[in-house]
Amino acid sequence: MTDRDAANRYDCVIVGAGHAGSACVGALRQAGFAGTIALIGDELDIPYHRPPLSKALLTGERAHDDLALRPAEFYEKQNVTLMLGVRVDNIDRPAKVLHLTDGSRVGFGDLVLATGSSNRSIPVKGVDLPGVLSLRGMEDARALKTALEKGGTMIIVGAGYIGLEVAASARKLGLNVVVVEREDRVLKRVGSVPVSEKIQAYHEGQGVRFLLNAEVAGFEGESELKAVVLKDGTHLAAESALIGIGAVANQQIAERAGLKCGNGIIVDDDTRTDDPHIYAIGDCTMRPLAALGSHGRLESVHNANEQAKRAAAAICDKPQRPVEVTWNWSDQYDLRIQSAGIAGDGLNIVVRGDKLPDPVAVFRLDANDVIIMAETINAPAEFNFSRDAIGKGLKLDPAKLRDRTVPIRECIVQSEQQTEDNLCRA
Repeated sequence: MTDRDAANRYDCVIVGAGHAGSACVGALRQAGFAGTIALIGDELDIPYHRPPLSKALLTGERAHDDLALRPAEFYEKQNVTLMLGVRVDNIDRPAKVLHLTDGSRVGFGDLVLATGSSNRSIPVKGVDLPGVLSLRGMEDARALKTALEKGGTMIIVGAGYIGLEVAASARKLGLNVVVVEREDRVLKRVGSVPVSEKIQAYHEGQGVRFLLNAEVAGFEGESELKAVVLKDGTHLAAESALIGIGAVANQQIAERAGLKCGNGIIVDDDTRTDDPHIYAIGDCTMRPLAALGSHGRLESVHNANEQAKRAAAAICDKPQRPVEVTWNWSDQYDLRIQSAGIAGDGLNIVVRGDKLPDPVAVFRLDANDVIIMAETINAPAEFNFSRDAIGKGLKLDPAKLRDRTVPIRECIVQSEQQTEDNLCRA
């Protein structure tokens, strides 16, 4: 008996029951896919919202049972087979069969890899001590919530979005918080200097202490964490620590199957890998980034949703929509931080607004004053405008942008053709 005969077969199998995987189920059905679908996930929970794990879930504003992306009945009504609590070990591409860690085999017509990403760790002594935590899934969030309920001091290693979100949640719960960052500013990988400075200052105003240009040498304790040790010899007493230094793509099964990978599974605009029947979506992918003229990874809910739709359209042989302007967000205290677009080097930075929590927006313009990216804080009008303006490639007036008394839409520099069209309509 061959693998093809022995395996349970589905017209489409999605590996990864996170946001991207669940979104792909919905997108396939909306695109008219009538075949059988299986969704495989390594967690026992049905697909759930992950952004609240570092925010509302920790502070008690939302409960675990309130985070499902869709009710369990949705998958039943859509004739989707859920296979939870199991991993895919290998892909037999010639036979189009998946080998699962429980010994079972699943055949596929088309395969969508939505395997997400995993936290980076620190190869130092004591990293496995109880009280040294990370945050990726529901079980991590439960452990982190328990640690926060104990109070005391939490050391957060890494000043990216996850680290700063947890810092804000911990301060809300009354913990002492120290953020250790190896770079010279917070949010260096994703934010401009003005945004970094304003966000750090706001956290400091809430009582968070920052140690920049600092690296962890180890964690001390016997049966539980007692201190975090820095490379300069500093000992920071702590009841808990969170490692939030970024994530790496879960591309192992793709690599074992011989699919082309880099910093993620390499896909085209249709999310197709170098195998015409295998697609990849979400955090695990290295996708084309037209704004930079290269490939890269985008770790966001928006990217997961967009790539899910594009995979479904390709599988169903439907026309693709234009690639969307990417965007992301973060909630910290009473700050709603939103960004749109992707910035390269050599862009002009224009700041609109001054002190938080009042509205602030930072625009990045090219040499011709065309908007490429925007970062906004408590400024929804500027954020919504920027998403549209980036998509249209609009030229903006830097002097007007800096002046908050000028309505944002009056900052557009109209071309001669646009002015002529407006005059004709008048």
